[in-house]
Amino acid sequence: MAPTGEGHYHSRMKQSALLRTLRWFSAACLLASLPVFALEKALVNPGFLDKMKPGVPDDWQLLPAPDGQTTRLTVEQIDGKPAIHLVDQNAKAGVGLAQNLVVEGGKTYRAAIAVRQGEVKLYLNFLDGDGKLLKPEHSIGAAGGKRGFETTELIERAPDGAKSVRFWLYSPSTLQTECFLREPAFGPAPDKVEKGLTIPVPTRAILEKKLLPTHPRLYLTKAELERIRRDVKGNASAARSYALMMAKAESMLKQDPSKYEIPDGLRLLTTSRRVLDRALVLGLAFRLTGEAKYKARLWGELEAAAAFPDWNPKHFLDTAELMHAFALGYDWLWNEWTPEERKILEEAVAAKGLKPTFEAYRGRGPSTWWVDGNNNWNFVCNGGASVAALGFWDSNPDLCADVFTNAFRSFQHVMEEFEPDGAWYEGPGYWHYSLKYLSPYFRTMETALGTNFGVFEAFPGFRKTADFPVLLTGPSGLSFNFADAGSGKTGSMGELFYLARQMQNPVWHAFEKARLSGSPEELLYFDAALDALPLAGVGLDRHFRKVEVAQLRSDWGSNALFLGIKAGANGTPHFHYDLGSFVLDAHGTRFIDDLGMEPQTYVLYKYPGVKHEDFYRIRPEGHNTLVINPGKEAGQGHHSETRIENFRSAPDGASAVVDLTPAYKNEAKKAVRTFSLVDGRKSAELTDEVQTFEPATLWWFAHIRAEIAIAPGGKSALLTRPEGDLKVNLVEPKSGTLLSMPAAPLPSSPNPDMQNKNAGVRKLALVASNVTAVKWVVRFTPAPPRARLLVSSSLGAGFKPDLSRAVMVEAEAFFGEEGGRVEVVKKIGNSVSSFKGWDAPGHQLSWKFTVPATGDYGLMIRYCTADELAERRVLVDGKPAGEGAYRFPGTGGYSSSADDWKDAFVAGTKAGLRLALGAGEHTITLVNVMNPMNLDWLKLVPLAK
Repeated sequence: MAPTGEGHYHSRMKQSALLRTLRWFSAACLLASLPVFALEKALVNPGFLDKMKPGVPDDWQLLPAPDGQTTRLTVEQIDGKPAIHLVDQNAKAGVGLAQNLVVEGGKTYRAAIAVRQGEVKLYLNFLDGDGKLLKPEHSIGAAGGKRGFETTELIERAPDGAKSVRFWLYSPSTLQTECFLREPAFGPAPDKVEKGLTIPVPTRAILEKKLLPTHPRLYLTKAELERIRRDVKGNASAARSYALMMAKAESMLKQDPSKYEIPDGLRLLTTSRRVLDRALVLGLAFRLTGEAKYKARLWGELEAAAAFPDWNPKHFLDTAELMHAFALGYDWLWNEWTPEERKILEEAVAAKGLKPTFEAYRGRGPSTWWVDGNNNWNFVCNGGASVAALGFWDSNPDLCADVFTNAFRSFQHVMEEFEPDGAWYEGPGYWHYSLKYLSPYFRTMETALGTNFGVFEAFPGFRKTADFPVLLTGPSGLSFNFADAGSGKTGSMGELFYLARQMQNPVWHAFEKARLSGSPEELLYFDAALDALPLAGVGLDRHFRKVEVAQLRSDWGSNALFLGIKAGANGTPHFHYDLGSFVLDAHGTRFIDDLGMEPQTYVLYKYPGVKHEDFYRIRPEGHNTLVINPGKEAGQGHHSETRIENFRSAPDGASAVVDLTPAYKNEAKKAVRTFSLVDGRKSAELTDEVQTFEPATLWWFAHIRAEIAIAPGGKSALLTRPEGDLKVNLVEPKSGTLLSMPAAPLPSSPNPDMQNKNAGVRKLALVASNVTAVKWVVRFTPAPPRARLLVSSSLGAGFKPDLSRAVMVEAEAFFGEEGGRVEVVKKIGNSVSSFKGWDAPGHQLSWKFTVPATGDYGLMIRYCTADELAERRVLVDGKPAGEGAYRFPGTGGYSSSADDWKDAFVAGTKAGLRLALGAGEHTITLVNVMNPMNLDWLKLVPLAK
């Protein structure tokens, strides 16, 4: 039973791997065979008094007992106080002391020991009522100074069901040591430790004793490098991720080093992120292959960034990401750089990163708020600074120790935001951004220091946090993107592999495996052993408390009915006025959508007089919720807090009640939404009950990326997507009617010119005027599945294309556009230029072709998309051509970081699209049915009979 990564600190003694294995095995066997001792509620004889048996402290158990020669325990007086003199020179057996103590499952406890000279392990082994170990062994190395005693603390949460704990001081077989021990302590952890901290800040002396003295020490130790090589050879997922990453590395070789660019006048962030991405990809590519071209290209990147005038500390995210990048490049290739090159990196990160961070912790500099902030900035800035401090420690230990310890104080103030269920209040998008930088912070502590100081035990909500993005991703592959989250599909999040590895959770592991993108984090965190564990224990419904978000689903199939529900608070970072909003999936696609972030709110300084709440996507009317008495005001209380009440999950159905009264307290004395899965979870139902103080106008909205057909009388509607249909029925009131409206501001609302126009989106609506009470009941039921549309492929048998006589038109040469606006750009691997932004359903583009001769033609395009598939309808000279919409499989990306282009004929599973065209000019129009796609060119290819 080997200890976890935190307990298995690398020994400074030179012992063989076999010897270490044998000694750990002997310790594990010893623990398994120990009797259950008499339980105490507190440590007995913590002063190590020795009255009953000379040389052995009273009331302590000897585990294992000393042999008197190579292992010895004696009680001696040090500075007038009793202390244990522990000697272990045995290569096969350890020596130690233990007591069994009463604990209560779910509570957090603190253990401590003061050590002088050598090192022992401090264990807390939690046991059930039968004396069985409840979780893997967990320890922390307790090392002392050469002259004085230093105290080491271990804080852990007792698992549910724990009845006792074995407090164990042990010199395990990875250590041969001589030390003195005194002042053991055990008891409930205080609620606050040093200015509200949960985990004590490690001293510089402790950090220096634990720090791996050699490079690399960040993520990519020698052992981890060999593990990755084994995975790439023997695991299909790791091999795929590696192939994708190496394709990125190859494309980076062709790109110029990053430049100092602040295009919006505020952020260097695009550059900082690019440098970090290149450091990860090129650094790992070099370590895995040894090919000098990757090292040379990485040096060009780092050398260019080292010469920047600064790292933009006024927007400290930029500084933090560059510190992270430099730490990895410096550490991973430390043995490859010349002393002169290392000096360039050391001086750059000290002057432009670590010193500004040192000042920020003291309240000085252009950006300091994040030190005490409670959002994603705290994790990104502290994480980047800490990774740099561990990487560059040897070059500037004073500065690095100061930065690391201050970061250790700072980040803990935000960890409580994950309580109690692991949710993140800024939404799934910023959960990913936060964890993308928090995970390497913890992982580098584990590899460089041998411990993360018990962060998973100290913050139990954090142990569950990966449930948040996983469960809030619907069967469509889209997340419930509330707040400032983007509207695309949930992509790769390498941090899920880290969390799955830590918590041994195969569900999180499988979720990320299905979304591999080739990010280096995928390989760095991967745990192949999780492939073999069963996927079990995940319920259908979940209420994430405190953040007050919930999800209900009919099943875990790809066509499940899924509801994402939002309550919570307004006024938090990145919030929208979206209390009461929801999303809905059916037939494997999203029918009722959240429009996502409004990019212009990130550059409000450009628009004097325009407020955050002026933008449609921020206001209630831009979400799937209620609007009462619309006007220029925000539409919900700025600091309103609402809760999900009466959450119910049962086999036959589920429901969640959201009391929105606080959000509309100036207009309504009651506003309650009830979300339910009914009819054996086959339908979703939304009930609204509103009572106003005065006669009022009430609106109900649901945003739709689908065709809307409202039945005569307005009591029902059919929403049509390529994957299937959704029926909408107005159950109550009998007098109401469903409306179809543009996704645009109401006449009484602000309408900033620069905001997103929401092309291709409409909304279902209900309205009641001059009323004091309303009850709306709307039911959503997936229609029976219909035949699926064709998938684009090769032309198939019987088609003989003559590519030598093809007529080509560049995609950017379109002459007509409706329903949106694309942006002409340069992409990796495009022929001349290409375009992006062809995202919204209904957005169509038209091109003119001059056909040289009458005949049959096939339509060929060069496209790329990160989605699983995109769909387009074809019109020739304004008339529909072929068999409805055509599907184009995902190519892996949008050719932003790699060449993702693919050539494809417009064709189905049975036959290619054959167009009979006369000589002369013709118009080809492609209409977006579903999902984004970039386009490089189109060709009309003659087809031989």
